[in-house]
Amino acid sequence: MKREIPKEFLDNYNNFVKIFQSELNQLEDLLRLRLQQLKRTEGTRARLIDARIKKPAKIWKKAVKLGFSASKALNKIVDVLGIRIVCNNLSDIESIINMIKEETGYIKIKKVIDWVSNPRDDGYRAIHLRTVLKVPFRNVIKEIPCEIQVRTLAQDMWGRLSREDLYGNNPPELIGTISKVISEQLSTIDDMAQQIRNELNKPAELAHDIKDNDPLSSQRLAFLFKQKYNNEIWKWDLYDWMSYLEEAEAETIKDVKELLNDSKLKQSLDETAEDIRGYSLDDSEWVVYCAMVAADVNKESGIKAVKNYLEKEWKEITSIALSEGLPSTIKDFENELLEVNVYHNKDTEDQAERILSYFSLLGCISEDYYGMKQLDTTGAVGALIEYYGDIIDEDRLTELIEKFDQTYV
Repeated sequence: MKREIPKEFLDNYNNFVKIFQSELNQLEDLLRLRLQQLKRTEGTRARLIDARIKKPAKIWKKAVKLGFSASKALNKIVDVLGIRIVCNNLSDIESIINMIKEETGYIKIKKVIDWVSNPRDDGYRAIHLRTVLKVPFRNVIKEIPCEIQVRTLAQDMWGRLSREDLYGNNPPELIGTISKVISEQLSTIDDMAQQIRNELNKPAELAHDIKDNDPLSSQRLAFLFKQKYNNEIWKWDLYDWMSYLEEAEAETIKDVKELLNDSKLKQSLDETAEDIRGYSLDDSEWVVYCAMVAADVNKESGIKAVKNYLEKEWKEITSIALSEGLPSTIKDFENELLEVNVYHNKDTEDQAERILSYFSLLGCISEDYYGMKQLDTTGAVGALIEYYGDIIDEDRLTELIEKFDQTYV
């Protein structure tokens, strides 16, 4: 018989169910993205197969069993939200757990229950991550309980069999014994599948063991990068590189080498980067952007796409740097200029260097043929007006900047 649910609990549940659904959707999107990235960077094969909000009747039933009040049930029950991830192999489980641990800004793992190393008496095997989602709510951070289950295909098969076929409300002892035997047999299959995976994933002993006709993989690309540039590639750059190569329909290591050896494209993209931000591409940027060009409809369109990306990225970088570096108001900026123009000592010299960095961020500093810095005073006034958007005495600001230019630049 269903237990009657208190109105206080139902009202509380209904007040939060939209927030729960919104956060569950966001978590699904995040985890699907991260699983896709893991597939390319580490070869992890997994999919998110289930996401749900626990029904109010089930939450209340568990709350009564554990002795939680109506007001505290939603915060105390550990699986108000639930996610299930199924992966191919045992080694994938560790990659997935590490991935979730890295999402510290949003997901906090409170407890890891390992029923893989220590199966339950009934044969159940899985990893349960008891987490909370950190959600801003009315000027505070609210923690929403969420349980993330991670299983292999074989473990998930056992879970479905035991739930749908083997168990009733009062299973006979024989059924429990059979269930455990099935669990152990499926665990053996997991172990054998992992051995196959380990054998297939054995790395080449040396980078030069990679052959031109070898098919693409994240591991081979990482080796190739190490061989060519004597450096490690960051995993997210590796992910982007692999993604664009797939779009470009590159199939072998030879295809990648041909892209990397395109010196004319390298020169063109370096010049584009220098025009936008003042310095050329580093090695990891080059491998990603040359693949981006190859993935486009033609080279001209691809170069334009890289240019647009660099401009957007640089605008974001400078915007953040300006917000963190510049004084909060134009009045504060003018006061700093006035101080360094009037006083000349060690402290004001340091302050002047900081102001020079402001103008550099605003794009108003250049160098002449001899490497001497030049300040575009007119451009500086315009950039400050655009940045602060306040009513500014342009004549006074121009006078302060020109005096600063004469004294320090």
